[in-house]
Amino acid sequence: MSLINTLHSSATGLYTSQLRLDLTATNIAHADDPAYSRQRATVESIGYRNVAGGWVGMGIRIADITRARDTFLDSQYRNDLADSSRFTHLASSMEQLESIFDELSGAGLGSTLDEFWDGWNDLANTPTDETARSNLIGVAMRLASGLNSIDQSLADQAATTAQEVTSTVTEINSLADRIAALNGEISTASGSPPNSLLDERDALFDQLAQLTDISVGDNTNGTVTVRANGLDLVDGTHANSLELRTTSDGSGRVHQVIYSDDGTHLEPRSGKLKALLDEQGDVLPSLSDDLDEISRSLINEVNTIHRSGYSADGYYSGLDFFTGDSAATISVNPYLADDPNRIASSASGLPGDNEIALQMAALRDQPVVGNQSIGDAYDGLVLAVGVASGDAQFSLALASSITAQTEMQRAAVQGVNIDEEMVDLISLQNAYQASAQVVQTVDELLQSTLALVG
Repeated sequence: MSLINTLHSSATGLYTSQLRLDLTATNIAHADDPAYSRQRATVESIGYRNVAGGWVGMGIRIADITRARDTFLDSQYRNDLADSSRFTHLASSMEQLESIFDELSGAGLGSTLDEFWDGWNDLANTPTDETARSNLIGVAMRLASGLNSIDQSLADQAATTAQEVTSTVTEINSLADRIAALNGEISTASGSPPNSLLDERDALFDQLAQLTDISVGDNTNGTVTVRANGLDLVDGTHANSLELRTTSDGSGRVHQVIYSDDGTHLEPRSGKLKALLDEQGDVLPSLSDDLDEISRSLINEVNTIHRSGYSADGYYSGLDFFTGDSAATISVNPYLADDPNRIASSASGLPGDNEIALQMAALRDQPVVGNQSIGDAYDGLVLAVGVASGDAQFSLALASSITAQTEMQRAAVQGVNIDEEMVDLISLQNAYQASAQVVQTVDELLQSTLALVG
């Protein structure tokens, strides 16, 4: 029985080494797969038997195949990934806003506004000159068109952002459904947890973390609970879908993301959805409101002065220079555009009187937008966009650096190291060959024993 036991022990060693060789080969095959977790086999003794007052092993077997994961690093990486994703979108959005205002090229609305005031100065110098009047109308049209264009670009970006919010919520729901489905497959799997399904589920967590900040908690049956904003997005095999709700607070439309089960608001702290909701609910409406305030001040102040004056020939008076009441609707009065001689430049209607033109030119420095001039208010708006863009780029660089470091730390734990696998491969090869040699030796001994008793 001793030789039989030795044969059995060696056979279990052969089988175990073969399985571990297969596992090493699998690790090497997935060396370039970032979603794959390196696997290791835990070996245990089958048992012992008492021989002549001592205990002799009866062989070994694979007790478990585990994944190399660090839950703390996983959680930290997903938090960092959510921040990086948020600032990635924010930096891109602010870059688009900078291009809308286009002040760095020197051809933005600020220079056109300066040309507008210069046009009134030119008219004050030559109040009866038709060329000065035609030039002023041309500059005013470019100014109004520039405000229209910026407002439309902001509206277009708002529409694009709204579409992205919708698609992001849809993507979150899709990922939550897939996680819930995987929870069901994992909980019903027989034997050890299926590592391939666990890797697939972890990859979905990473994708979800880019969209909104999440936390993951393990349940006793192999499933997980995924929480977003402190509420269950996935609980076992149930996914709580998100919905978009648009309401009005009297000053504008309010966009909210809610849980469909009970209507609770989701207020993400990070991720792409956080950046989109901030852009939709704060950044773009604030810029549009400020642009409208500047436009209204320009329209009202210019029209107030213009209505009080007379054309150079004293015939026309009481006319508005601009029409509209916002950046979207501002336009040069077509009655003036048809005949620039109708522009009011005189306070008395007498030939050579340039008082109205001088008052218009003086508006350049008048504090009519709060305590700022129209030009200063517009420059402040552009500066705020530039500062916000710079802050977003800085935050993105910092968040990306932190995320890269955490990713490297996590990869060092779960990733496949080819050098380590090759060392294991040689060790397992030697173990396999040694067990095979023992089997061969026992076979020869058994053959010799049978020949003796035969």
